[in-house]
Amino acid sequence: MRNLSSTIAPTSSTRGRISHHLDVTIVKSLRRSVLRDNGGVWRFAVIVVVAGCGRLGFDAIDRDAPGDGRAFGDGALADTIPSAQLCTQTGVFCDGFESGDLSRWTGTSACSACTVGASEMYAHTGSYGLLGDTTGAASVSDTAEAYVTFASRSTGTLAVRIWAEAIGVADQDAGVLELGAGASDFSHALVIAATDAQVWALSEIYGMSDQEVDHATTETASQHVWTCFEIDYAFGAPSEIAFYIDDAQALSVTASDTAPAFGALYVGAERATDSGAVMAIDDVVVASQHIGCD
Repeated sequence: MRNLSSTIAPTSSTRGRISHHLDVTIVKSLRRSVLRDNGGVWRFAVIVVVAGCGRLGFDAIDRDAPGDGRAFGDGALADTIPSAQLCTQTGVFCDGFESGDLSRWTGTSACSACTVGASEMYAHTGSYGLLGDTTGAASVSDTAEAYVTFASRSTGTLAVRIWAEAIGVADQDAGVLELGAGASDFSHALVIAATDAQVWALSEIYGMSDQEVDHATTETASQHVWTCFEIDYAFGAPSEIAFYIDDAQALSVTASDTAPAFGALYVGAERATDSGAVMAIDDVVVASQHIGCD
């Protein structure tokens, strides 16, 4: 992410770099200059937790192929889902990590000194969450995150909700979540991260020249507090983006990307300071309508 000023304008950037400018610097794009399994660029330590999908019964829903995290309507999921569950029939992906592993995820991206996996140490609900730790990482582009791919979305609405707790580092370009065009494809990306001013921000990165537009909120990026984040992306001409923190709308902006498409979600920790970053994530939900935090 680039700089935030009173007027936000797109700028060019190099993959995997984090910029710090002006009085409010937003996390540089969670871009990856390196292929994911070697620490793709940007992911970051905030733990994404989507209120309780896996915990509320995702395991029971996926009767045909338990734990595969596949989309509803693909033949792998049962048709009847209790209405009280957050993973409704509009759900694309849900995981609360109650399997005790990352079997629902497509893969992980972590440096040799980084760790990422299901953990009993930090859980928003249930017994497990995801813990990403980049302590000891050698570069700001090193990561500790899990990612899942899904059918690319460029029409309708795409909603992503996460619960996250910053165990260490909730400022200085500490990232929380990234939506990408696909696995190791960040030609279109959305990033949630903390700024040097210790507030949360949403950044758009797109195009061959990695244009970036940063949108800062006034919400403090606190440590050791579980926080619910949600992005509701309404594709159109132009597309509209709503960003919620604890289910209160923190931003509502018109997208600068004129041809957005998303097919991958990354959650975990991205090193952004000398001390690295440690993030907890839980209750992840990707759906086709507003999800909320309950």
